[in-house]
Amino acid sequence: MSWIMLVEMTCCFAASHTSFIIRVAATAQRPSVSILDNAKKIEIINPLIFIPLLGTIIGTIIGARIHKNYKRREGNSKMKNILTLLLLCLAAVAANAQNEADIEVSYNYKHFHRRGSEQNHQMILLANSTSSKFYNPITEYLDSLESTPEGRDTYNQMKMAAFTSGNMKNVPKRSVPMYIFKNKDGNTDVFDGNITSMFRYTEPYEAQTWEIRDSTKNILGYECLMASSDYHGRHWTAWFTPEIPIQDGPWKLSGLPGLILEAQEESGQHQFTATGINATAKPITPNLGADHYEKTDRISMLKTLRKFEDNPVAGLSASMGVSIKVRGEVKVDKTLDFLETDYR
Repeated sequence: MSWIMLVEMTCCFAASHTSFIIRVAATAQRPSVSILDNAKKIEIINPLIFIPLLGTIIGTIIGARIHKNYKRREGNSKMKNILTLLLLCLAAVAANAQNEADIEVSYNYKHFHRRGSEQNHQMILLANSTSSKFYNPITEYLDSLESTPEGRDTYNQMKMAAFTSGNMKNVPKRSVPMYIFKNKDGNTDVFDGNITSMFRYTEPYEAQTWEIRDSTKNILGYECLMASSDYHGRHWTAWFTPEIPIQDGPWKLSGLPGLILEAQEESGQHQFTATGINATAKPITPNLGADHYEKTDRISMLKTLRKFEDNPVAGLSASMGVSIKVRGEVKVDKTLDFLETDYR
């Protein structure tokens, strides 16, 4: 058997078997689930099943490269480099595949402004069995724009056009500057803030301790069970469906034997309600605007944001470096608070 045949066989074996190992491991971590969408069952197909084919293709390409290099007598060292490159490529493919979501859930997040008015915002959960991302799509859009010079120019043009037309409402704003990244094998990364300050912190992943009740409820065609938990100063009631075996939910809520479709804390100040569920293979991408968020810890962030909420005029004056005066008193409902209240 010639050297070139041996190396080609090694490359193909490494490609196919590496792919097989990756596929089996990923399948064990990310079981397929059935999701009811538009009254039909949609079976989520794990995209990793295509990795063996990709491995074979890459192996064939690398084998051809090795054959060419062999004819040029460039030596065994280059063949080793190519084999190393093959394995690195497969590792990169596997890493990207593991960050793909299985489901995309839209939630309505109802909460109350410091002046007492009800606010409703769309939030998105991208999740698989091991990780998830919970975010506001407008915030992500603005962060993506401001992550590049071209995007910043586009955003500035949008603001200038709105200012010229006298309708600043057309300019998208970060109404909920929140991202929650859960990694069930590690940490939870949180990004949050207000109009003057943006913060980020990391904490160990922590699933809540739930007590499952006897009550049931139908949400989006799914039979849901009720559960309750105390978490960081608030008492939560959640509705989850075992029909979707992904132990995740809106915000930091997770740990139930099924997807959380609705959750409300006891005072009614915060509520998440699922409005749509779709099968997806979207990547769980990082926060593109992470550099704009100041590193801190959870308690410090909440105390800083609370100080602003109690006196927003002083907070704006301090952030802008100018003295702001308003006519009359700015009334703030101090009974309203954040999702977590254990910072007080």
